[in-house]
Amino acid sequence: MDPSSIGGLLGMALTVADSGRKALNIVGPEGLCRFVNESRAFVYRPKMVLDVTEVRADSNQVNVVCEKNYVSIEAVPITSTLNASWEPAQSHVEPNPKRSRGALVICYVCKIKDIPGKFDPQKATALGIPRGPLFGKLTKGEKVTLPDGRSITPEQVISPPTPGPIVMIVCCPDVSYIASLVSESGLSSNYLNPNKERNVCIIHFSTLSVLSDQRYSSWMASFGGNATHIALDETICPMRPVFRGHADAMYKANLTLGETYAPLPSGYIPEEEGDPVLGFLEAIVPGKVVRGDTLLRYRIAPIAAIGIDASQVPSKSIVLDSIKAQVHSNDRLQSELRRTVATDQGESFPDCLKEISEKAAELRFLGTAAAIPGKHRNVSAILLNLFHRGCALLDCGEGTYGQMVRALGRTEALEKVVSLLFVWISHMHADHHLGLLHILSKRISLKAERPLVVIGPSKLRGWLSSYSEIIGGDNRMIFIDSAELIEPQQPLASYFPENFGVQLRCCEVIHCPQAYGIVVEDCVNHWKLCYSGDTRPCEELVKIGKNSTIAIHEATLEDGMEQEAEEKAHCTISEALDICEKMNAHRTILTHFSQRYPRIPVIKSSGDRLARVAVAFDFLRVNFKDLGQLPRTLPLLQALYPNEAPVVRAGV
Repeated sequence: MDPSSIGGLLGMALTVADSGRKALNIVGPEGLCRFVNESRAFVYRPKMVLDVTEVRADSNQVNVVCEKNYVSIEAVPITSTLNASWEPAQSHVEPNPKRSRGALVICYVCKIKDIPGKFDPQKATALGIPRGPLFGKLTKGEKVTLPDGRSITPEQVISPPTPGPIVMIVCCPDVSYIASLVSESGLSSNYLNPNKERNVCIIHFSTLSVLSDQRYSSWMASFGGNATHIALDETICPMRPVFRGHADAMYKANLTLGETYAPLPSGYIPEEEGDPVLGFLEAIVPGKVVRGDTLLRYRIAPIAAIGIDASQVPSKSIVLDSIKAQVHSNDRLQSELRRTVATDQGESFPDCLKEISEKAAELRFLGTAAAIPGKHRNVSAILLNLFHRGCALLDCGEGTYGQMVRALGRTEALEKVVSLLFVWISHMHADHHLGLLHILSKRISLKAERPLVVIGPSKLRGWLSSYSEIIGGDNRMIFIDSAELIEPQQPLASYFPENFGVQLRCCEVIHCPQAYGIVVEDCVNHWKLCYSGDTRPCEELVKIGKNSTIAIHEATLEDGMEQEAEEKAHCTISEALDICEKMNAHRTILTHFSQRYPRIPVIKSSGDRLARVAVAFDFLRVNFKDLGQLPRTLPLLQALYPNEAPVVRAGV
């Protein structure tokens, strides 16, 4: 029940339901049923039935959770030697919060049925069996009697069956689970493959320290030469682009906008030196351990093709010269670049920006999509970096931690998780808060000293509390209802200036019940940031966001789709611009775009109306010292993608 295991479950359920599926079976440890039930308020798809099966730790029989003609799947529980808690009880155990009630973790064994042997007509003819119905009966496994009285069994004319392969999904979060795993008969090689005649693929959700433990590596080796091991863990697998198209787009943006606004995410340009992890894996079970990767496959049929298939794994490199040539040959873009360099807007700047340091504040957009993640955009999340003072998250959609790792590299991402001051959640829609559990668990595993302040709708408190009860631990947070930050005179108003040096104020917006917008005012450098969350045009947001240094506003749909925007309680681009103009924002950044606009939204406004406007994309960096040049990124992106047309899909 750890967030790294169930974090994608609810988003996947929504996607499956929206694809038209009528039912989905989910299997997991104790507590899963309650977790799903507690989440139904924002995973509401009444046309799809969710059938949840829980595997108990005290079950003494084989838990067959799926039985089909060609495969059976068994669930095998293992437990930790530590007490159930999110916090490690012993210092020598690597911190990892994969512990639920009773420290229960479920492994799965998928057994492919034996592949029937082939009928040999030559053997049948040699035995004097006439062609015709008798051939058919023998092929079906029936015994036949010949005219001369001889009985022929199928075994005489059919080759022996080929033992079916086995695929094991083994989750061993830390070394405290190893004793249970190696002693579990349902996971032993003697039980699963006593004669070493079956091909076995074992997928390990295990860290390097688990794989290197002598007990674990001996258990791996016991499966013999027919076993292939695939290691999956964030410390093992490379963090590089999954989608080639997005990698190309990021490199084009980097060439166009520079490191200032479009720094290349970690791993987007492969390093030349050797990878020490590969050597480490090779030493565990020589020649048999493969590092997991995107679209890596293990073929279980046909017999001749059984084994690893890496043909679909994305290329480890970007064809840099080709992308450079595309950018340099784009005449419109090159013209816009020259115009941008020559242009001096001569505008006046707020006093707070005139001498602001580059270490004062910075925004990193980790997700800029509406509703669902896509190839170019993840769902909503914005990192507000105050550098030595800490950082904050404004919304935290599914996959936010992964986006932090991609944007910053794993080391800096973990540092930012520990230094989080607060996380603000705008409303209880899945695309805005499903990443929060992972952030909370990461902070606990990293032993962050102070509890995290979580601000959001009151319903969020109940969901987080229920999850804490399910896993039997403390999520180490301080929860503040956004409603308590609506009036500046309320007692909590002084909490944030005194503790974090910022003033927060919320207002209700027009989207769903308990949906809020927020204003963050810096008591040190005196800038003001307004973020709309999801909303229709909202006058209350104008009031609290008046004279903002930066206004970040949702702009889900293009102009001309006002009716759909109203039906779904979102804004078109012009509606968002109207609101930011009313609040006299110095800079406007549009975000939360429908996935029908994969790389850049369709903007029909032009001229002076866009003089202060930028559009967000995943991994956009906006340092407050660079706000002066920010609007110049929009015409550059429009020149980079001049023929971008909406992709029509069902839904937003």
